[in-house]
Amino acid sequence: MLLTYALLFLLLALIASVLGFAGVSVAATIIAAVCFGLFLGLFLDAVARGKRDREEHSHHHRHGHEH
Repeated sequence: MLLTYALLFLLLALIASVLGFAGVSVAATIIAAVCFGLFLGLFLDAVARGKRDREEHSHHHRHGHEH
């Protein structure tokens, strides 16, 4: 969803710059950059969590539950 917003605002920025609306272009570019940054941060967090969960899960299967 955030990536979609980033792409939409980037497209808006490109159109605004072509039409000569510099203020709108700058604002849309900033919004696109923020959305993309949030998306990237959340994506990397999800990847890190998924990798950590898989490692813990495979660790339990290899060594069993020794309690």
